[in-house]
Amino acid sequence: QSYQSPPPKSNKGTLPKGNEQTQVSSNDLNSGKSRKDKLVEYEADYLLRAQQQKVEQEKIYQESIEDEVKSRTNTTRGSLPKGFESNTTSEQPKISKGTLPKGF
Repeated sequence: QSYQSPPPKSNKGTLPKGNEQTQVSSNDLNSGKSRKDKLVEYEADYLLRAQQQKVEQEKIYQESIEDEVKSRTNTTRGSLPKGFESNTTSEQPKISKGTLPKGF
């Protein structure tokens, strides 16, 4: 006969690390504040968190816009294909002398 080790203990009914549930004690529920007071406090806290999140998102958006503008202004343009010339030496437009042609 060979000796077998006992089966491993089942972790059934337990949560993985980091997923422990926090239990609210009955003393916390009856800490002297009414349900309405707790709701008002929670709502104020929620609105504050929502406002802060909105400000952070706006800041991130503005930074991304600035980065995009910087990257677009710093990019070098590609060279033209063979046979094409750049337009940098174009003719200057004729300067008007302020006179009308004959017949007017």
